[in-house]
Amino acid sequence: MKRAKALQDVLGEHQDSTVAEDRLRTLSRDAPPDQALAAGRLVERERELRAQARASWRGVWRRLERAAR
Repeated sequence: MKRAKALQDVLGEHQDSTVAEDRLRTLSRDAPPDQALAAGRLVERERELRAQARASWRGVWRRLERAAR
């Protein structure tokens, strides 16, 4: 269960990041330049989080597979 939860957490982080970036882009579409810049920085951070999740999911998946044997 612990390893399944770890996989769910990684996949959830990826999904949350994707949704957050989409929402930030929508909200900043007509925003003043300073707010658009701030949103852009937040989008950058979400992309970093998403990249981290993508980099770690396979290892988490393998640990879950080994535990299921």
